[in-house]
Amino acid sequence: MSQENRRRRPQWVPGNATIIAVATLLAAVASLIAALMENGPA
Repeated sequence: MSQENRRRRPQWVPGNATIIAVATLLAAVASLIAALMENGPA
């Protein structure tokens, strides 16, 4: 099963998925920080 999945899936798919996930997390964190700075007690 694992060998077939590895052969069927191209090598660039996990890399792109990781990059997209990291970029999405960074964007979410950045938006949260911006919202906290704008609406924060400061």
